[in-house]
Amino acid sequence: MNSTESYTLEQVIRLRPTVQTLLLKWLLQPLAERITLVLANRGTVSPRQVTLMSAGIGTLAAIAFLVSMNWLGMLFFLAAVVLDLVDGKLARLMGTGSAFGIMLDAFNDIYRIIAVALAIIITQNQMITSSLMLIFVGLHFGEFLVNQDINRVAQLWKTTTTPVLNQRETTLLAWSEKLKLYGLKLVLLHYQERLLIVFGLGAMTGDWNLWLIIAITITSLDYYLKYYFDLALVKKHLNPADKGLQNA
Repeated sequence: MNSTESYTLEQVIRLRPTVQTLLLKWLLQPLAERITLVLANRGTVSPRQVTLMSAGIGTLAAIAFLVSMNWLGMLFFLAAVVLDLVDGKLARLMGTGSAFGIMLDAFNDIYRIIAVALAIIITQNQMITSSLMLIFVGLHFGEFLVNQDINRVAQLWKTTTTPVLNQRETTLLAWSEKLKLYGLKLVLLHYQERLLIVFGLGAMTGDWNLWLIIAITITSLDYYLKYYFDLALVKKHLNPADKGLQNA
């Protein structure tokens, strides 16, 4: 794969979502954008290869955690997360995205998280840590089910009477609009950031239980915000008098 086109950082930055969470906005996205720019201009690495690199580094993270080299495991996991952002950016920038690439990226996410979680469960060998880790991983992958639920509700409302926004939903929409002014999302943390709470701060402090509890709490709050906020957006969209609000 060779490319003669020269890309600029501005072109890569245009691929950035308009609203993000704090860590993505100020750390993860800037890192991913600069790596994407280098790879795109070299033209020798495909998005699929980046995905496989992310999976490989995720494997190294799991091995490091398995032998209790927590700091190394944390650094490997951070690198894998950044590369997970790079592959999609690279595909969109170069126009080489595909359905297979999206599926490969999804499988990489599943593999990386399960491998690292199992490594920590094996190393810690504690019932509390194992239980908390399983709850956290379950919540992480459960976000897909929440999205499905919201889509089913939206389809139902399209065939029934137009729903009306309640006070809580109106308040969430108002908060979202205020945060948009700063390019921020309503939810507390994106899923990559929640993963870094556990596999980053947990590794740094060695207190896995504390950071698992914190991550589970934040994930549960994000579920609440996402569920009711997305339903509010659906109601807003279905109401002809309230068109124009975009998802945050």
